[in-house]
Amino acid sequence: MPLLHPAYQHSSGHQDVSINPVFTREPVQIPRNHLPRAELDPDTAYQVVHDQLMLDGNARLNLATFVTTWMEPQATQLMTECFDKNMIDKDEYPRTADLELRCVRMLAELWHAPSAADATGCSTTGSSEACMLAGLALKRRWQHARKAAGKPVDRPNIVMGVNVQICWDKFANYWDVEPRLIPMSGDRFHLCAAEAAAHCDENTIGVVAVLGSTFDGSYEPVAEICAALDHLQTSTGLNVPVHVDGASGAMIAPFSDPELVWDFALPRVASINTSGHKYGLVYPGVGWVLWRDAAALPEDLVFRVNYLGGNMPTFALNFSRPGAQVIAQYYNFLRLGFDGYRRVQQTCREVATTLAEKIGELGPFRLLTRGDELPVFAFTLAEHISGYSVFDVSAALREHGWLVPAYTFPEHRTDLAVLRIVVRNGFTHDLADLLLADLLAELPRLERQSSPQRGTGSSSFAHGASPMAKQLVSPATPLNMTSTSSGYSRNSRNSHSVLAILFDIDGTLITTGGASGVAWHRAFTDLYGVSANVDEFTSAGMTDPEVARLTFTAVIGHDPDPRELAQLLAKRLEHLPAAVAESTGYRVLPGVTELLPSLVQRGYLLGLTTGLVESAAHIKLVRGDLNTYFHFGGYGSDSPDRTELTRRGIGRAGTVLGTPVDPRHVWVVGDTPLDIAAAHGAGAVAIGVASGGYTAEALRDAGADHVLRALTDELPLPRDDSPC
Repeated sequence: MPLLHPAYQHSSGHQDVSINPVFTREPVQIPRNHLPRAELDPDTAYQVVHDQLMLDGNARLNLATFVTTWMEPQATQLMTECFDKNMIDKDEYPRTADLELRCVRMLAELWHAPSAADATGCSTTGSSEACMLAGLALKRRWQHARKAAGKPVDRPNIVMGVNVQICWDKFANYWDVEPRLIPMSGDRFHLCAAEAAAHCDENTIGVVAVLGSTFDGSYEPVAEICAALDHLQTSTGLNVPVHVDGASGAMIAPFSDPELVWDFALPRVASINTSGHKYGLVYPGVGWVLWRDAAALPEDLVFRVNYLGGNMPTFALNFSRPGAQVIAQYYNFLRLGFDGYRRVQQTCREVATTLAEKIGELGPFRLLTRGDELPVFAFTLAEHISGYSVFDVSAALREHGWLVPAYTFPEHRTDLAVLRIVVRNGFTHDLADLLLADLLAELPRLERQSSPQRGTGSSSFAHGASPMAKQLVSPATPLNMTSTSSGYSRNSRNSHSVLAILFDIDGTLITTGGASGVAWHRAFTDLYGVSANVDEFTSAGMTDPEVARLTFTAVIGHDPDPRELAQLLAKRLEHLPAAVAESTGYRVLPGVTELLPSLVQRGYLLGLTTGLVESAAHIKLVRGDLNTYFHFGGYGSDSPDRTELTRRGIGRAGTVLGTPVDPRHVWVVGDTPLDIAAAHGAGAVAIGVASGGYTAEALRDAGADHVLRALTDELPLPRDDSPC
């Protein structure tokens, strides 16, 4: 069965089209859904199509789409003259091909490629195809590197925020790449640097940073993401490239934010895409993708054909495609130049920020963004509004001809329903005032409603964003932000279904007073006769195998082989019991001895999630008499990856209970950003406790769903003494 837009269900799609007689024309029935037997007069055929398209409304009033809806008549004329040109026929149309190359070089210079004259890139049929090509290049580069190292290539993953366009979901699906989608959290609506780095491993083909989110128009911090990945490479050796999805922002930032560092000026940025038919100001049908240099695009992805005449290299999903949009892009570059683009984009931003400010001043609305990055802003209803929904507002504006989409944010913030306005070239201050006047005219009627008339089922999805529920790295329960007497909290609406709680050990339940470092030092002394301070080479939250490997490499001067790693881990374990017993700084942290028995009494299943190997975990807990509370867990001996070992812990909770446990019903309590990232990566709710080396603010910034000062603060659990 074909996939149809819901609006189709309301059309008379199975009835024939009746053509009334006009002057000497005879009445005629034209079939809708099968090929007519007889020919039609061209004027009649034109009128049939034209009349039906009139019902689509005015594209200029569509504030949902990012796509260009107005161009100068000279550009339209050029496109008409080139409708018959096939972009693939570069030998037949050499001037068209040369204009495409000029556009690539202009973009390369605009985005600070190392050598614009030697730019590597191409036009595409839109930014979606451009993203697919960039993703394929990332995957193929990763495959080449893995094969060269003799490693498997069967588990690639790509890290990105849940706010990416749906084309990235398609890329991951079509080309068998695991999408590690980082959820929104609280008032953070896009990818943050710490979470991006925390979810990378040896199978990560790249990180996608979005310059201009479809959901709210905000930029992701590309430079911060690159810096976090630089640090990751220094500490682990992982070299993860970045692709910048600049579908909209790559044609805004160079002109309106020239001081922003986001492009090929960052060595880690391997590729960039943009949409010519968005803020490139061309009618639909053109995108662009560029690589920083030829080395970033694997040669084996480029095909060469000669059956159209000449030897033509091609890297594309489509073969034949129109050349008219490329011509229109070159026209715009030539016509506007840098100053013209800056004027257009700045004007769009001024209209957006002015309109956002006026809507924010009305009273019933709360702005989420202000249109000061992309000329796009999102807003929701103020807390005191209960009689109508954003979907009611959207429907009311539609009666005036305006298309302003209302939609919910993705999973983990589905509690947040918003309206979004996209300001494009041609949407003037005058039109913005008309929109505002229509909104003001509708508010009295909306305010007379006693309850919302339309809910989430009335949503029109965000243009370019996935209308489907995405498979998140962290599919946790939607959260609401509240403040409590014990600190900061994003309270889960589903807290009554918490089944299991997993605890980190060091800095969360206990502190060993340096016993762990002493054991590592003694292990290195015994085996290699050298002193080693693990704190110099590692950070809190790392797994024991990571600590061993990084410290060994730094102290001994080469990576440990498997036998050396096993010997070091065993020797450290040999010294750990004495180090713990001798430590004068060992203590159970405040609140722990009261909290654990209380949770057990209330029926919560308790487990561990720790970077320690399993034996080390129990050695550290035994001195504090805490082992009796924990029957299972995920350990550093299960995986060097914190997210994976947390998944193992959740899986073992299901083994204990005799039934699989939904990760959304599991809470993970830890004291480091790595604990927070691992919880989200495993799909659980992350509880930060500022009892270790990180402040409550740092844990909040890392995305914790709840933050406590210490375990003396009350966990925001249900009060009915039942976890179900």
